[in-house]
Amino acid sequence: MKYELKDFQEKAVSTLAKQMVQADDMYRSYNNKVSCSLSAVTGSGKTVMAAAAIEALLNGSEDLNIEPHPNAVILWVTDSPALNDQTFNKFQLSSDMNVLMMHTIENTTTEEIRELQPHNIYFLNRQKLSDSSLLTRGGEIPTFWQILQNTYDRGTTVYMMLDEAHRGLGSNSSPEVEDKSRQTIYSKLIDGFTEGSFTLDPMPIIVGISATIKRFEEAMKNRKSRTVLPEVSVSPADVQASGLLKDTIVISVPTGKDAVRGVYLTNACQALQESTKQWKLWCQANQIPAVHPLMVIQVKDKVKEEELRQLCVDIGEKIPWIDPHKSFANVFGEQTSYSINGIDIPYIQPELVQDKSEVVVLFAKEAISTGWDCPRAEVIYSLRTHSDDTYIAQLIGRMVRTPLARRVDMDILNSVTCYLPYFDRETVQKVVDHLTNDKDNDDAVSSKDGRHVISNPVNVEWDSSLHVDKAFESIKTHKRSSKQRNFIRGVLELSGLLMKYEIDLDAEGHVMEALMRELNDSINTFHDEYEQEIEAISKVESTDIRIQNMDSAKVNTEKHTEDADVYAIDQARKKADHVFELAITNRFFQQEAKKDIDSMTINTRIAAAGNVEGIVDQVTDRAKKLISEFRDKYRDQINKLSESPRQEIEAKLLKNGLSSDVSLSKPLNNIYDGDANHKYSKHVLNNPEDHLAPIQLYPIEDDVVNEELKHGAIAWYRNPGNGNSHTLSIMYNTSDGPKPFHPDFIFFEKVEGRVMPYIVDPHGAYLADSLEKLRGYVDYVRKFGNTFSRVWSLDDTKDGQKRYLDLKDQATQNAIVDFKGLDVAELYKGPQSHKYEY
Repeated sequence: MKYELKDFQEKAVSTLAKQMVQADDMYRSYNNKVSCSLSAVTGSGKTVMAAAAIEALLNGSEDLNIEPHPNAVILWVTDSPALNDQTFNKFQLSSDMNVLMMHTIENTTTEEIRELQPHNIYFLNRQKLSDSSLLTRGGEIPTFWQILQNTYDRGTTVYMMLDEAHRGLGSNSSPEVEDKSRQTIYSKLIDGFTEGSFTLDPMPIIVGISATIKRFEEAMKNRKSRTVLPEVSVSPADVQASGLLKDTIVISVPTGKDAVRGVYLTNACQALQESTKQWKLWCQANQIPAVHPLMVIQVKDKVKEEELRQLCVDIGEKIPWIDPHKSFANVFGEQTSYSINGIDIPYIQPELVQDKSEVVVLFAKEAISTGWDCPRAEVIYSLRTHSDDTYIAQLIGRMVRTPLARRVDMDILNSVTCYLPYFDRETVQKVVDHLTNDKDNDDAVSSKDGRHVISNPVNVEWDSSLHVDKAFESIKTHKRSSKQRNFIRGVLELSGLLMKYEIDLDAEGHVMEALMRELNDSINTFHDEYEQEIEAISKVESTDIRIQNMDSAKVNTEKHTEDADVYAIDQARKKADHVFELAITNRFFQQEAKKDIDSMTINTRIAAAGNVEGIVDQVTDRAKKLISEFRDKYRDQINKLSESPRQEIEAKLLKNGLSSDVSLSKPLNNIYDGDANHKYSKHVLNNPEDHLAPIQLYPIEDDVVNEELKHGAIAWYRNPGNGNSHTLSIMYNTSDGPKPFHPDFIFFEKVEGRVMPYIVDPHGAYLADSLEKLRGYVDYVRKFGNTFSRVWSLDDTKDGQKRYLDLKDQATQNAIVDFKGLDVAELYKGPQSHKYEY
């Protein structure tokens, strides 16, 4: 893959690709028709994950231990030509698959081919299979159905990838509102059919892809003789934590019945200009190509040309750098371009908008396009009426991706702003519900796990007058992914980044020299084991079975060995390439080639080294020590880098399962919800006009904040739950590997004249994983406890009494680690607990 997948994406790809291999085995061995599915929220990168799984299937993957499937073909099906075009482009950009493998099925395709070719991907929009289509008409030219049956007859495994799989497979809706044509076409593809003398077999393997996969799963379970494999599901929390999705959706609506259309257009233009300015500054500071924010204007269906012209004029007056010939475009369904009195508004295909940076203002009508997304779209101004709440929600749902596919340090840039002048506060709740609660809506975006939908925005800023800047930035957060650690790849990539950012221009050479010496020394140390592996790899053992006269009493077996050929040696070397990394094995090859040793012998030696556990362990341990040396030596220089390179270094470490201790980054600004249940003082982010912060808290959280402010806290911070660079994340162990949790609050107090952070966290004992989280706290405090004046975990017991555990106390730590009980609430009642009172 050209794209570097997030942890959650790699995990999903691994599971899905292996299910696709399993499905093929079930089909070929037992003629089982199979379905599997990928379920992930909008913006999680479903298409990229699907591309990675397809690439692993067709080309093979050493990382996933999957051999290439030379006899598989992918049929990618949607009901949108534009979505197919976008997917085609994404496959080219994200994967290493050859573009010559990819084809769009056109009306003339059946004139050109007689079967789908193995090791190829075909994109089909289902409308081309309607009864009136050229592809189904027949006659002298075969139909697409015949092409498909020819492919089955040839023995090729066809994988039908159904994008937006919740559409067109039936639901609980009444038949009157269902698209019968779409269901019929999909049914023919999936179940096969018989018409006259022609029979189409059922599709061997179906892979459904959707944010709302339930309808697809139910449809597959209702099919006869189709085995349904478990759904591959991506957690919305993991997607939000990854930074792929914007954290905040701000919706502005008039409080009363005031005419706010003009005011809101002005505000939208100002928001676009401010976003453009902030992105320009941020990108310059981080030395990356500029992000060009986009404003989407949603107009009514029968908008007049004069209305479009006047909107463009008004925008031009408010944004002086708008170009009347280049800055505007439309994605109307009529696909009409406009030129109105010196203002050009050309039609543009939705999938091209993201890369057309000169387009600043985009006009749309209903939802722009199923599956369409435009990460640089950050401002919406809608002239739809309140009866169009579904259309507006669909539009917002298409604009939730972050421009850089990750969160940035300026929280205000992790948001999308929507102005709805013809809505009211009551009706906008329908939009919020549609975005957050509609389980059958593929455009829905979860409000859990860090996503906020705000209709009364309040801009808050970091308050340096509280004098806690230094104490805040002293807090460390320990991050590690759940992946298996790969120290060799980790140190190679880290050394490359140290060179890239001119921290150590000799880092890569130093690493290669150190690892090569360790490899050579280890081969010498484990000489006997190494020679034994060379002998084993060099020979291939076979067994001959002789049967005389079909008589079971006259069966003789004879084992013999022969020299391995080039293919066998090359296959044996692949493991070593994976274990040591190709950079090391290639360097070893060059070293041995200088001694006039032949290629086959060198590859045998490389393969042998990779099979000796002691050699692998010693090289891995040397790589681990090099990583520690680099961290200790260059920690301060790395921390002084701008955000983008710091995050790149951290991401490389996490990608290889390596831990990373990172200082909390101070949030400069954010958007809070003015409808929160209370406004609090002394919060580090607050409204600069009144120094109050509107924050929604549960009763026990409100009690803790008020209690701490009454008894000496000079400031406090509501720790966000989205895992960004401003979040204190503490790792704890689960059956699925390490996961982060986020303490609710960080407070600050003066201890002997020094400002120190402290934690009072009302997470309590009610959560199922409370004990695991407490043990994660213990690990964290044992490493970073000196930074805090105290760390208390608080529980509101059943008798109404608040009690806490002092996690800096060693006896309490031991009690948590050694706890064998069934209910962690016992700890909050035991001898290590204390009553929460001052």
